[in-house]
Amino acid sequence: MKELTIDDVYDSIGHLGFGQALYMLIVCSLGILSPFHMVLNIFTGLEPDFDCIPGSSLNSNDVSNSTSSQGVKINSPEINNGFITILSSTASPMDSKAIAERALLANHSFNITPNDEHKSEITPKRPHTTNAPKVTSTYSILHDRCPDNDPAQCVLLYQSSFKSFAQEWGLVCNKKYAVALVQSMWMGGVLAGALLLAGLPDIYGRFNTLILALIGTTALTGLSSFVQLYTVYVMLRFLGGMLFAIVILASFVFSQEIVGGSKRSLVGMLQTLAFALGIALLPLVASFTSDWRTLTLLASSLGVPVILMLFCLPESPRWLVSCDRTSDAQAVLESMARLNGTQDRLPPQWRLVADCHKTSMPQAQPTKKRSIRKFIGKLEQKGARLLNLEEKRVGLRALVQHGYIVRIVVVQIYSWFVNSAVYYGLTLAASDIGSNVYVSTALSGLVEVPAVIVALPLIERIGRRATLVSSMVCGGVSCLLMLLCRAGSVPYMVLALLGKLCIAASFSIAYIHSGEIFPTCVRNTGLGIVSVAARVGGIICPFLLMLGGLFPDLQYIVLGLLGLTSGLLNLLLPETLGRTMPETVQDVLDLRYEANLDANASKLRYCKLGEDPSSENESDEEVVELDRIGRK
Repeated sequence: MKELTIDDVYDSIGHLGFGQALYMLIVCSLGILSPFHMVLNIFTGLEPDFDCIPGSSLNSNDVSNSTSSQGVKINSPEINNGFITILSSTASPMDSKAIAERALLANHSFNITPNDEHKSEITPKRPHTTNAPKVTSTYSILHDRCPDNDPAQCVLLYQSSFKSFAQEWGLVCNKKYAVALVQSMWMGGVLAGALLLAGLPDIYGRFNTLILALIGTTALTGLSSFVQLYTVYVMLRFLGGMLFAIVILASFVFSQEIVGGSKRSLVGMLQTLAFALGIALLPLVASFTSDWRTLTLLASSLGVPVILMLFCLPESPRWLVSCDRTSDAQAVLESMARLNGTQDRLPPQWRLVADCHKTSMPQAQPTKKRSIRKFIGKLEQKGARLLNLEEKRVGLRALVQHGYIVRIVVVQIYSWFVNSAVYYGLTLAASDIGSNVYVSTALSGLVEVPAVIVALPLIERIGRRATLVSSMVCGGVSCLLMLLCRAGSVPYMVLALLGKLCIAASFSIAYIHSGEIFPTCVRNTGLGIVSVAARVGGIICPFLLMLGGLFPDLQYIVLGLLGLTSGLLNLLLPETLGRTMPETVQDVLDLRYEANLDANASKLRYCKLGEDPSSENESDEEVVELDRIGRK
């Protein structure tokens, strides 16, 4: 009976056949759903257009809960004399305060018509009586601003067609930070989930944790659409972010484990593409809703069909092998081979084994007593585990002790932080880029499609580092050039979309580049560190966008400088195209002394871990050629 490892099986049945493509289609549907949770705040927290009537006359208990027939909520109890004309039909003359009070308490709906630069008319829509005199009083009006930046000093009349939670809870002016806090709490939940729950897929399996985490996220998102208190809403968003962190990690790891090594870059890019399509679909769905509660409930409902599709996925065969469930893993691979139509490429009689079983230390000499063989086998396994543990400890020490390793770790931490901050910053700022928030957000997502299409062949031809550096520098420069254009103009929007295109490309490249820099012994730890940095960037990005209130376009200056400096610092990282993935920290140190890549990158080949790349007698089973776009 022939013994095969998982890599041997993938070499036989195909690195990305029909069965694996079917599984990836389901995973990508999850990627399309992700923006409906990750960046839902674009619409649910949409900043409303409003008029503010300053004053200090009406009683708060009388009008604080008044709502017009158009759903205009009166958030302030105060009206005072000023520059807005209120026309009211009454049977007898009334003073200005009484006119405003009656209009508000009678639930009138208002028409607001600008008279000149300083005046507007608010006219009740109720028809006037034939002989009733018109009583006119004048009040001041502030458009999209409050006296002393305090919404408690005025009556708010909203003009937005979409009712966000910012409008419902009066989160404008000096309370605008509470809108940014909702998105930050979601990102904080993702960070907490990555730190506290990231090990669950390794313990209970990718499939089980993925299903349960998505069910929990869907339930929490749906529940948040019914809450009446801001604090409860924020808490539910935080918990939802914690569970969704597992969805992100488990789905990415699963996609990398069901395909062969030559297709990992491709499936990673496909997930980025799915997320971009989800961003483009979010405004389309939002355009059919009129308030944030309906949109949130709809976003939660979309998770139900995705959950049902996830039940068609198998468990990761690599995880099954790591748990010594080789028979279950072999069944999954055989099923995958049947879907691929390549089951005839497998030997008639074969057995799946772990890599360590084929490359383990020499077997003990046969003995007559089975108990002795079993005892020796246990000693060998224990020794292997101790060696692996010691290797990890050495690697962790070297990450903080060796100057070169510390430098590349710090650069990657900063790079991931910047990528996340700029990416989510430009995504959430889509409502300010153009005149139509729906069109701007859709374009912000669609522009990532060419980013992925262009980045994939570039990283295989000119290298990871060169593509990463050029993408981040170009994105940073695009944000800085926005200062030269008028806000809302076509060049302004084009530069913003170009910046989003570049940062989307660099973010997807960073996943691949960092995975090839960190050695095997600490790869998960290293990726976990930079992932935490990315989540921190996502947490602060909503507050970076608020810098525009201090100085026009200051947020884009900060985002541009972050992208530019990070891109230049990435020049300190080693190039990994065509290089064997490092197994130890010493392998990473050796990257400093390697010469630049050959000009013809298409001739480069990837060696399996543990093989000598300089060997001239490599067999086909020991080498995986560099994947090319369009190659089957």
